[in-house]
Order: sequence, then C-alpha cells, then structure tokens
Amino acid sequence: MAFKWIKTNIKGIRYREHDTRKHGIKKDRYYTIRYQRSGQRVEEGLGWASEGWTLDKAVATLAKLREAATTGEGETRLQEKRKAAEAQKALKEKKNITFATILAGYLEAGTEKKNTRVLAVQKGYGDKWLLPDLGPLPIRQVTAGHLEQIQKQILAAGRSKQTAAHAIDLFRAAWNWAYKRELIEGRNPVTQMERIRPDGSRERFFSAAELQSLLGWLHRKDIHTYRITLCAAHTGARLGELAHLTWDRVNLPDRQINFIHTKSGVPRSVPMTPELHDMFSDLLMTMSSAKTSGIPLGTNYTPAGLAGKIVFLTKARKPFFKEIEGRLRTDTPTAFRSALSALKLNEGHATAKTKLTFHCLRHTAATLLLSNGVDPVTVQNIMGWSTLKMLERYSHAIPATKRKAMEALSAALSGEG
Repeated sequence: MAFKWIKTNIKGIRYREHDTRKHGIKKDRYYTIRYQRSGQRVEEGLGWASEGWTLDKAVATLAKLREAATTGEGETRLQEKRKAAEAQKALKEKKNITFATILAGYLEAGTEKKNTRVLAVQKGYGDKWLLPDLGPLPIRQVTAGHLEQIQKQILAAGRSKQTAAHAIDLFRAAWNWAYKRELIEGRNPVTQMERIRPDGSRERFFSAAELQSLLGWLHRKDIHTYRITLCAAHTGARLGELAHLTWDRVNLPDRQINFIHTKSGVPRSVPMTPELHDMFSDLLMTMSSAKTSGIPLGTNYTPAGLAGKIVFLTKARKPFFKEIEGRLRTDTPTAFRSALSALKLNEGHATAKTKLTFHCLRHTAATLLLSNGVDPVTVQNIMGWSTLKMLERYSHAIPATKRKAMEALSAALSGEG
C-alpha cells in the first residue's frame, strides 16, 4: 500500500495521515525525518501524533541528529539513541537488583550441581536469617554493617557461631555468583566485615580402648546404632552422610561405599574395611527381602527391592534423620549419648573441645590415617575435604607422618626400600 507523504515547511520532515484515526480534530499524523549521514541520506520514523509526537518535537530531534552527524559526538541515528536509552534503563535496573533476586538466582543455578539436601539447608538459612533484612535491598546497598548486624541477631537468638558463619558464607557465595555474571560491581562486603569465626577444632579423639568400649556397649544395647557408629569409625563419614546412605551405594563385590549426600555436594567413594564388609553382609542377610530375592551376595547389583532404600535404620525402623520445618535434620542417636554417659567417657571434660561426640569418630579416623603415614591427599579424598586447609586441625598427627616419610626416604637411599 502506497502512502501519500505530505511535506512540512521544515526541510527534512514529512508526515502521512492515518486513513480513519483522528487525533483531536485532525487526522492522526505519522512523522518521519530525513538527513545526511556519512554522505548518505537517512530516513527514520519517529511516531504518531497520538503517541506524543509534534512538529516541534520532530524539529528538535532532527537538529540533534544532524549535529551528532556533523561533530561525530552522541548518537547519530534515532535507532542508536533508542538503544542507548534501553542500555541506560538496563543499567538502572541492574543497579537496583535486590538481594532477594540474586539469592533466588544463585539457588536456582545450584539445582544442577548440589543435592536437594544441601539446597534445602541453604534456602533455610536464606529465608530465616538473610532475606528478612536484606531481601528488599538493592544488593549494591548491602554493607559490612548490615552483615555484622545479622551475625549479632543470630547469636542473640541463641544460635551458634557456626550458624552465623553459614549464613554469612551463603551471602558471600550469592554475591560472588552475581559478580561473575556482571550483575553487580565493586567489592564483596563480606571481605570488609568483622566476622565471628567458630573454632570447629577438637583436641580429643577416641582412643582404641574407648572406641572398643563404646562399640561393645552399643552392640549389646542397640545393634542399629552400633552399625552406623561402626561405619563412622571405619570411614570417617559424617553422620548425615551415613544416615542418607542407600543400598544401591553399597558395593559389596568391589568393597566400596559411595557417598552421594555429602556436605560439599561432591560424591566420593571410600573402600570398605573387612569389618565393614562383614557388617554389611550380615545386615543384608538379616533382611527378609535379601533372603527371599534369590539373588546371592557377591553379584554386581543390588538385591531386588533394596535400590534406594536407606541402609541404617533405628529400632523403630525409621531413618536416623527427620524433617523439621521443611528441613532434613540428623541428630546424634540417643543410644550413642547413653553409651558416652554409661561409660563415663566425658567425665572430667567440661569444654566442647575435649568432649567426645559422634563427630569425633570422623576426627579419630582422620587422625589415625595421618599418624599412620597416609599421605594428606589420600586422606583428603577419603574424608571429602574440599581443600587441604582442614589439615590445620590435625597438626598433632603431622609429626608422625613426617617421621615415617623420612624413614621411608632413608630406607630408599640406603637401598633397603
């Protein structure tokens, strides 16, 4: 369809009229402008009078574009001007992006890399401690002072330093995620705050005699807690990792345990000791599904009906974890606490650093591995440490490792190795 263009008394500006639509008492007009740019004639549409365009506005726009084309400064085309305006709008929106939006994006991005348990815990920290105060704020406005105040609130609520540390670590991770995607600029406020750091180290671990007493008591009183305790001592695994272990992750033929629900979200495999292989074999044979499945032990697949089933169950045939307020929580088994009390293993130890706990089984495993000359990288892989920084907690075991290493060097140099 050919339009009839009507010239104005201003050079470079013309318009056409709408067939039916009116603006006021006149027909609606669509304005365009024409000008020279880099030796070529350029024509660009501006818009309808009903959209706010007038002859005066068209004149002003044409003058700016002609000036830009002559001086080489500013936008030389209306399309460029619109793109610049859109870029400015996007920049303004980016500057005003809230922490709630950033955290949601960070957690969503983690769904492919982290297990649901880790994500649920992180979401819990965000919902309870970070979002109430920081959620509505543009993330660029969050300061070290805000974060220090959140630390105080967590401690004032009777929560531990570790809880405060986890909350601040979550903010730091979300901020770094946004920074890498150029959603924010500047310096992470976590690096500028006064952090309250928990001391997670323990000075005490189970001696061989204490561990045998503990296992003997549990074997007599609660075989279910005995099994999970034995596995903790022989793998160094965390209680939460053991509580979520399923039968399809227990490879009896290859004598491997595959931990999927780990704290770091990174799966790891740990070889079975002979004691664990015997324990798992005995446990499997006591289960009716294994007796009636017709599948013998030693095959490369899980007995029928056991894939995805939890390995360690309580006396009540329930998992050692439970869901509280939408979060999965694993508490120290009651029988384990009873054993510590009955055997008086914590008598005379008043501080948290010297009291024996379930987690001390992990500490014991790492200490014994290092003190018996196992190289730190292998210990790191068995324990599931993300970095070797955790070795700082086991400085008491390092001298023995160094001594055995030098003895090995001496033997090799003398031709004995």
